[in-house]
Amino acid sequence: MILYRFLQEIVKLLEPIEKVTRRLCGAEYPTLNLVYPYMEIIKKAFAPKDNESVETYINLIYGEDYEDDNEDDEMDNDIPTAGTRKHWQYSHRQFRQKMKSIHVKRQVRQNKNKARSTELEDLNPYKVEYLPSVSTEGLLKKVQAAIYLSMDELWAVPTDIALVAALLDPRFKHFNWTTEEKRTEAQRLTRLLYEDLKKKLTLPSNTEETSITDTRNYEDDDEFFSELEGNPSSAHSEENDELTYYIMLDSIALKEDPLNWWFRNKIIFPTLAQLARKYLSIPATSVPSERLFSDANNHISAKRTRLSPELVNRILFLKRNSCHFNMFPPQEE
Repeated sequence: MILYRFLQEIVKLLEPIEKVTRRLCGAEYPTLNLVYPYMEIIKKAFAPKDNESVETYINLIYGEDYEDDNEDDEMDNDIPTAGTRKHWQYSHRQFRQKMKSIHVKRQVRQNKNKARSTELEDLNPYKVEYLPSVSTEGLLKKVQAAIYLSMDELWAVPTDIALVAALLDPRFKHFNWTTEEKRTEAQRLTRLLYEDLKKKLTLPSNTEETSITDTRNYEDDDEFFSELEGNPSSAHSEENDELTYYIMLDSIALKEDPLNWWFRNKIIFPTLAQLARKYLSIPATSVPSERLFSDANNHISAKRTRLSPELVNRILFLKRNSCHFNMFPPQEE
């Protein structure tokens, strides 16, 4: 009964990871824009609560008398740039070194205990040795602390592409789930991409408009009224700024489809819509094929070995396309 309750608590503790994994394994909607917001949600779910702190988690996992031994001084003096792959490898290597030192100390104690138990077995080889009961006191808190420390170390710096994709999602563009610093950085990166793409898209049209304007014949009086026309590019520079107007709009509901929103507003945001098509594209994943293998394993079992390949193909086809039709229509009265 105690073990059953403990397993229930473990399942409840890991429930946020299960929900995020299901969302990120989708193959019918963009997922790159979900990586950074979902990682922030998981970190907040496992973050220290109330009077706890990160130092409390570190003491809980490594012990209060743990000392950070820097075995590789050369690596500590040369820290890679944050956000790069080398930085992740550096953080992961440091984490492995910490765990290695703990493992070595633990292995020494286990060897000593094993040597003592071997001496006792030599004295009485027929004696049955019962394993001591495992204490689960504080184990849930240790699991929570280990998950948070790992994510805080290995997912500390988001990639630029994840920040841009999150900003281009109308559901998460205000970045209310993170810090002001990350929101400013996402807007800065998107601004650079927007200005660069806008120049590429408007360069041919500007050339054409200039050639047409130069061929027009103005009368002498038109020079007097030319001031009324003004400069459209400078007078409406703020109005034509798609990114500023896009950020000012309210966020859409979480259940709405961001791709449908961009399709409906592509005329208002022609340049940003091009960026959204790039960063909100649906990635090609192996998840559907893996699910198909799982379905095949459920149908072909030791008790159903006489199924023909053709029949298995039909069953799997109906199973994977059951969302498009009702497999069990109501009986006609």
